[in-house]
Amino acid sequence: MAQDATLRRITVSNDDGDVYFESSGDGSEIVLKTEKVRVDGDVYCGSSTVGLLAHIDALKTKDDALADRIASIQPPKCMEPGGAKLQFNGTYWFCVCNQNWSGSSCESSWMREAKLNASSTAYISFGYSVAAFENTLIVGAPYEGSGNVYMYSLSDDSWTLQAKIQSPQGDDYDRFGYAVDVVEDTMAIGAIEDESNCGQQNPSADSCGTGSVYVFVRSGTAWTQQAKLIASDGASGDNFGSAISISGNDIAVGALVGSGYSRSGSAYVFSRTGDTWTETAKIGASDGSPNGFGISIAISGDDLVVGAHGDEEKGSVYIFRRSSGTWTEKAKVQETQTNAGAFGQAVSIFGDTLVVSAPYDDNNGKSGSGSAHVFTRVADTWTKKATLTAGSDSQTSDQFGYSISISGDLIALGAPGHGADESWMGGASTGPGAVYVFRQIDGTWSKEAKLMIGTDAGSYDSLGKAVRINSNGTVFAGAPPRNGGSVYVFSFKA
Repeated sequence: MAQDATLRRITVSNDDGDVYFESSGDGSEIVLKTEKVRVDGDVYCGSSTVGLLAHIDALKTKDDALADRIASIQPPKCMEPGGAKLQFNGTYWFCVCNQNWSGSSCESSWMREAKLNASSTAYISFGYSVAAFENTLIVGAPYEGSGNVYMYSLSDDSWTLQAKIQSPQGDDYDRFGYAVDVVEDTMAIGAIEDESNCGQQNPSADSCGTGSVYVFVRSGTAWTQQAKLIASDGASGDNFGSAISISGNDIAVGALVGSGYSRSGSAYVFSRTGDTWTETAKIGASDGSPNGFGISIAISGDDLVVGAHGDEEKGSVYIFRRSSGTWTEKAKVQETQTNAGAFGQAVSIFGDTLVVSAPYDDNNGKSGSGSAHVFTRVADTWTKKATLTAGSDSQTSDQFGYSISISGDLIALGAPGHGADESWMGGASTGPGAVYVFRQIDGTWSKEAKLMIGTDAGSYDSLGKAVRINSNGTVFAGAPPRNGGSVYVFSFKA
């Protein structure tokens, strides 16, 4: 395969001659020998070593013979580590990874739209947290000094940096950006090591890490701080702000005490009236203090979900509902097996559908490969409808479901450990990671795509450490250890 950047042309050779792909303004144009045909859709490319590897999605032609000739050109397998899709960006053609490492197909309609890089190659964990709402993307870099958060906006099909916010407190190791969320023009940022409450709890303490959440609001393109939230009963090691979720004028905050798995945390709800935020509830479980309570949190209207991944050494999820300003526990959801693999590590809710992850679950004979579980609600009864796994693609320590996000009929799940046993990665103990997309059709959830970094993946990238899918169906995936960190944007092209 040869590329002529000046002519914006790629030539793929085979025994019968050349096929040219070139820009034609409002679509793609293909020259097959001396005949031309206008096409709609995307042009795919595969390995350059096996014959003619081109495939056209749809043809606009009345020449059936020519259509048959082009339709018969099929890619046998994708390039490792995951196939490529030919695209034209207005200046040149380029290939992007869009499929899995097995190389079984180049037919996925998911493509890598953008790669956003950290401002530094130092270990700052850019992409440790991500949040998105429509055309706004928030990226946390909690290990960049005291922590920073980057805001991107989509304009003219390009994600551009709109603002960078540094930790207002400015203390070392605040971990500002550890968790983030954004809805419309309101953004919340967790700083789990912030020492705001230390004076109240232990005036002589040099460091106590009670934690806080900063609220910013946007006017035009400018973000300004509206409030700083702290727990009314904050104490050393609370890690207040380790999980955050926004819904309307409510912010739910998780406080995962210590390492969390063997200790119980708390959940709080803050509500806004005008420009003032007030702590309106501290949420606890009805059956005591389950280990890991507060590891994950999701609020949607009057529904609140809190994960407790260490409860009874298998994990659980507590579901609360608000009525007349009071939150009441409505259900506790658990898996039946003895070791459910940190069930509740991540949660995401959309309407009457709840997704719960168990990233250290053992399935398909692979230890720690991970799983996720889909529940639906009728009245106040939650029933499990599906268990999601990577299936035959599962690998040891994938951590499938480490991060999850649901929007409508799409679920995105991160597997940051995936790829560690791939031979091309040299048997690294930590993988470059992957993100899996499931789609619901007629009530059934099925795996639709596996999203990868591509040929430039590194052993410790951990793609999928954080994942978010917005209302437009765009998937944002953090790869925090990648030379300072990166965030990859994937979109579906029908």
